[in-house]
Amino acid sequence: MREFWHAKLRTMNPCFVTGAGRSMGEEQDRSAELIAAGIRSLVVTGKRDKRLWTHGAYEDMARDLRARLVVIDRAAHSPNMEQPGPTAQALLDFWGHA
Repeated sequence: MREFWHAKLRTMNPCFVTGAGRSMGEEQDRSAELIAAGIRSLVVTGKRDKRLWTHGAYEDMARDLRARLVVIDRAAHSPNMEQPGPTAQALLDFWGHA
């Protein structure tokens, strides 16, 4: 996994990375709009994710969205790649109730 991300980052345009980070940092919280529209949400994170947000931030996000929080064991920032089975099951469970 580490080699995958190193290779990915080596080939990325630095302007894209800077622009994407700036864009995400400037994005407004639209939780209230999602809730008002009746759009159900699911927040999924890896138990070992420490790269971008804290576990408390994921908990806050889930609370603000009135969403279920799923924490995937033995995964960090990319649970879909690190633990695809449990991640897929979390999505299937979510969609099954939607």
